[in-house]
Amino acid sequence: MKPFFITSFTATIVSAQILTQPLASYQHFGYVTVNGTRFLRNGEPYYVAGANYWQGMNLASDFSWGGNRTRLETELAHLQSIGINNLRIMAASEGPDDQPFRMRPSLMPSPGIYNHHILDGLDYLLDALDKHSMTAVVTLNNYWHWSGGVPKRFAQYVSWADNDSDIPYPPSWIPDPVNNYSSGSYDEFYDYAYRFYDDDTISSKTNQLFKNHINAIMMRRNTINGKLYNEDPVIMGMLHRLSHIYNDNVLICQCYYLAWEIANEPQLAPKKWTTEIAKFIRQRSPYQLVTAGIEGKYGFEDFWNTHSSPEIDYTTCHLWVENWGIYNASDSSPSNLDSALDYADSFISNCSGWAVGMGKPMVLEEFGMARDAWRDPSFPLYKYNPGTATTNKDTYYRHIFRLIQKLASHGASAGANFWAYSGEGYPSDASNSFDMVWIGDPQHEPRGWYGVYHNDTTVSVIKDALCGLDFSPLMTATRDPVFTSTKFVDPTPAPKSVPPVEEIGLTSAPLKSASFFIGQYCKDYNADFMLCKNENNDPEHCLKEGRKVTRCALDLIKKLRENCDAEFEKHWKCLDVKNQDYYQCRKEERQFNSCVFEKLGLQKNIPGSPEGQPQINEKRNPIMKPHQK
Repeated sequence: MKPFFITSFTATIVSAQILTQPLASYQHFGYVTVNGTRFLRNGEPYYVAGANYWQGMNLASDFSWGGNRTRLETELAHLQSIGINNLRIMAASEGPDDQPFRMRPSLMPSPGIYNHHILDGLDYLLDALDKHSMTAVVTLNNYWHWSGGVPKRFAQYVSWADNDSDIPYPPSWIPDPVNNYSSGSYDEFYDYAYRFYDDDTISSKTNQLFKNHINAIMMRRNTINGKLYNEDPVIMGMLHRLSHIYNDNVLICQCYYLAWEIANEPQLAPKKWTTEIAKFIRQRSPYQLVTAGIEGKYGFEDFWNTHSSPEIDYTTCHLWVENWGIYNASDSSPSNLDSALDYADSFISNCSGWAVGMGKPMVLEEFGMARDAWRDPSFPLYKYNPGTATTNKDTYYRHIFRLIQKLASHGASAGANFWAYSGEGYPSDASNSFDMVWIGDPQHEPRGWYGVYHNDTTVSVIKDALCGLDFSPLMTATRDPVFTSTKFVDPTPAPKSVPPVEEIGLTSAPLKSASFFIGQYCKDYNADFMLCKNENNDPEHCLKEGRKVTRCALDLIKKLRENCDAEFEKHWKCLDVKNQDYYQCRKEERQFNSCVFEKLGLQKNIPGSPEGQPQINEKRNPIMKPHQK
């Protein structure tokens, strides 16, 4: 039997290797990209038709560790059948496992120590999403205490950093004496956890603990399919970096694939901290998206402080009309529901307008409503009963989807995730061996409050809304992708008298990185080829000379790989994410040039450089111009 726990040390060791993987692994069909405030996939509009499925990691674990993979596969198939294409999932839960209101068993029972059975569950979940044609947004931590790590401002991290001090849990729906943990008020709980940010005696340690976890998850290799997490396209990503080259009137879009969410609802987080964590993620995964996961209920200032950072790629909002006192599930009056609908219109429109003003997409990541408690207000638990009707909830969901679709048709929304999918799990189910019942309602909330069961009428509302999506205003002309299994046959093959040659097989970034060395190394062959072309305009006349140039370039690329592979990879990957601008990658270039000179005796020589002066790549403080070599 494998060891029970693993540490994050391995992830740290392999991180450098992961960041130098070939770009070819990223270049597949079907990634989600960003174009302004919209998402695209294969050039077509892409709408986030999503659900929250936070329990997926544990449900996907082995049965002996509290999971149920048969149920998981059934629920994923059901979600796919009603049009869901994205799941928002957790990749974080912290111990100790004897603490209340937690996901058990936890992913990280103590700092840097991981339960590999739950990690294997996360592997299984991501692989299963791929098989069901879904993408995922992976949340790396949680503001609330039901996953352990961030109860009211990262309280578990505060406890770890403060010599395992007691957490003053707020009051719970679980009555005494079953609950003997709620020792504090919400204010005390808030003040305790806020120390994560503003207590200089522990904040550096809490941030380092969090960064260690981020690193461990992002650098993991999936044990099911062998994919690195920071290369797996099933985790939805939509990073765009647009660079205008005005002289050539060209617009370049670099599109990346993978989404990491800093935390679930990190309310009022300092802008400096958000930027620091987002940048930490970006540095380790330059091909991935970063978002924050905030609610947006504190207004424009908090929305702007969180999302204006260049490290944050799309915006989020969460809408909770009952939690915020707008709606009362026990009130049967039409005005009660109307207030909820009016507030939803105003709130979503505000978030959408703020996002459009920032030029970033907006996703309504959470919204929900309780069942019809107004049908029997004398019975306090009536609204949590799975058999209670969902008339108001269905009306509310239908209204939200219509509004999101309307905004999306004008590029003002990128989709929504309802909260949350309970599937075939019910509050009355027997607890597993870890005293857990996996449904859409987390442990700190009453079971059955907001979850959507597989047989609810709300499911039909979701299905009808998603099947009726119309994005025709977004694109005036589209065409479906065409695939063929027929082997390609070159219609104009080279004559048999011309020896065949292997293609170089590199994309533009590595070719640009090596271009000056190719020019120097293959100078004689290239000169012969150009002379041949000047002698005769017939393309066939110079095929042999052209193949000599190709073989020479292949020979050099092989030598670069053998002698300076790490430096070569770092340079061309930097070029790839920096719009292929040499001047933004001088540090990596100098390391690469130094290695090539030391190992192969080749130097970068830029034709036309003024004699007696340093070349542009050798200058420490050059004057920037639109085009540089």
